[in-house]
Amino acid sequence: MRGVVWIPDWPVVAALLSGQAEANEPIAVFEHRIVAINGLAHREGVRVGMKRRQAQSVLPTLKLIRHDAALDVAHFERVVRVCEQHIAYLSVLEPGLLTFLARGPVASAGSVSALSQNLIGDIALSTGLEAHIGFGDGLLTSVLAARQDAHVRNTRAFLDAHPVTFLENVAFSTQARSRVRTFIHAMEDLGILRIGDVRALDRQALATRFGDIGRHVITLISGGDLEDAGESYPVHELTVERVSDPPLINLDQAAFLAREMAEELSSDLTRRGVIAREIAISTRSESGQDRERRWSLDVASPRDITDRVRWQLSAWMADGDEGPGSGIERIVVVAKAIAPAGVAQGTLWGADRGSRDAATRAVSRIQSLLGEQAVFVPERVGGRHPLESHVNRLWDAAETLPEHTNDPWPGALPEPWPNLVKAKPEKISVLDAHGHECILSALGTFYCTEQCTDPTPVVVGFGSQVEEVHSLAGPWLQAVGWWNPQSQQRKAWVEAVCDKRGYLIYREKNQWWLAGIYE
Repeated sequence: MRGVVWIPDWPVVAALLSGQAEANEPIAVFEHRIVAINGLAHREGVRVGMKRRQAQSVLPTLKLIRHDAALDVAHFERVVRVCEQHIAYLSVLEPGLLTFLARGPVASAGSVSALSQNLIGDIALSTGLEAHIGFGDGLLTSVLAARQDAHVRNTRAFLDAHPVTFLENVAFSTQARSRVRTFIHAMEDLGILRIGDVRALDRQALATRFGDIGRHVITLISGGDLEDAGESYPVHELTVERVSDPPLINLDQAAFLAREMAEELSSDLTRRGVIAREIAISTRSESGQDRERRWSLDVASPRDITDRVRWQLSAWMADGDEGPGSGIERIVVVAKAIAPAGVAQGTLWGADRGSRDAATRAVSRIQSLLGEQAVFVPERVGGRHPLESHVNRLWDAAETLPEHTNDPWPGALPEPWPNLVKAKPEKISVLDAHGHECILSALGTFYCTEQCTDPTPVVVGFGSQVEEVHSLAGPWLQAVGWWNPQSQQRKAWVEAVCDKRGYLIYREKNQWWLAGIYE
């Protein structure tokens, strides 16, 4: 779910905040054409997109202000900072419009309604502006939901009722708006006036005819998001500070203060829906000496922060090199390396360094319990079929990838290969309509020893399972190592699609074998 905060007609709002106009007069902000108007101007017939002189002819008393993009950004920063008190990571789509992933903030606030009330109330108190909040799946849904202060649960029904012109609301650059307008005009020429009408079109044809903008629209109306939309606003470092008077001189005092500071910092992290993977602890003594130490953590829980602060203060207080006047008068704990709470349990083999470090620690723990030979990782070595394309190597062993691993393999089975490959192929029965075993000739044709008229596979069975074959691909014949009688392999591969899944099977040495399962 995605959330959007929207303040209408932001260029007009920025002009009012900067004192360029008064709220009781009709206002229009222009570049080459009118880009924003207030309600008074709209009531008198001025519209966005008009030329300046046309707008003046409609309303001679219109207050015209040249658009200043830098001013828009500067004033909207005040709104962003208010939202940061409730939301960890924001993306500003354009001044007046920002978006965020809503699951964490909603969970922290308790509900969508509570988060909306908090945001609207704090924005009004801090800036005097009225904000609108919307929630839905995907960028287009949430942007349109914000215009109605709605929480959209049925994305398709909500979007399909809107005119196709509303697609322009998620175009945030001059080039993007131009492309979207061209698409909209083409749709209107074809009599396609609503988003629901666009959805009814053949998607492949739409993408083929309109290219990137066609795929872009398909993504939006399907509840998807734009890649890299907006400017990211990172969360500032979170800091907890204490000044002690009189200075701390014993460990009991330090331990009590460490627990209090840890609970405050952890509460702030939880409220924002983030985690900290590093904390910095710094102190200043009576004699003016500053010290700092950083601790890396997987997730900075209250217990973790308390322990690290207590350990570090204990070490510094036991140092004693400063002599008299070495009591601690100021302690600062800073949460660093802040990330959304959802990344705390990333994929074990993720690309980021934090995931690799966590995997290394986990593997080391397993090896300490089960031995050095306990952990293997898959390694691609290339091959003509899935049974030979990968091998397992020890976690600590160096990679031994052949030089030509990714080169094409002549005679390889067509991909995609099964997502589940048997470590040891299992025997499988391939039978025709009369229950006779299907046999393959050297030329790759099916035949039956009972002279059946149709010897093609009808059912496959392994273990206690028997499934009907709906379609068949293959066979593909392979003769590997034919020059050496000791290593030669002759296989015939077949893909069979059954009721619930597909099977990759092969025949070798007068027996059918199950090599993999498509699930």
